[in-house]
Amino acid sequence: MKYLVFFIKDDYFGIDIFKLAEVLNPVKLHPVPDVPEFISGVINRRGEVIPVVSMRRRFGITEEAGKARIVILRFGKGEKIGLLVDGVTEIAEIPRERISKPSSLFKGFRAEFIEGIAEMGNERIIIIMDMERVFSTEEKVLLKESKRKAEGEKSPAKKTAKKGGGKKRLLKSTGVNVKDE
Repeated sequence: MKYLVFFIKDDYFGIDIFKLAEVLNPVKLHPVPDVPEFISGVINRRGEVIPVVSMRRRFGITEEAGKARIVILRFGKGEKIGLLVDGVTEIAEIPRERISKPSSLFKGFRAEFIEGIAEMGNERIIIIMDMERVFSTEEKVLLKESKRKAEGEKSPAKKTAKKGGGKKRLLKSTGVNVKDE
């Protein structure tokens, strides 16, 4: 299988290439109030509002990185999520036989996040992530809610007929020309 390999601090991680939408240089993040600390904000990508998660914060690494990349993944049912990572190194083909199941504790990360561990030689290890498990059900709801807040919508139960006004404001704030109807 092929994996996008990225790093956070000194650790390398792999994500199934079929979940990858694109990799971006850093862009302006728009903060969203009242969301968990690991949600850095949202970005506007081709008119779509995408929540961005700082993987450093998600894994409890407090110091900030210098350079960064945003990895956009297909997540859940038709959703997209951005991962703020220190850098992307490669797309690696890793044979199944090189991937072993993780022990219950591995470098301080919760084992349920980890699909497997690949030994790549030169003492390099790639932690294969199960992105569907990185976030709890509650956190997935918060990610969706951060997107709705950024778009200026109310929660699904409270939506009104005035849908889209907040999205227009966000798009305008990021320099996108929006035609008023």
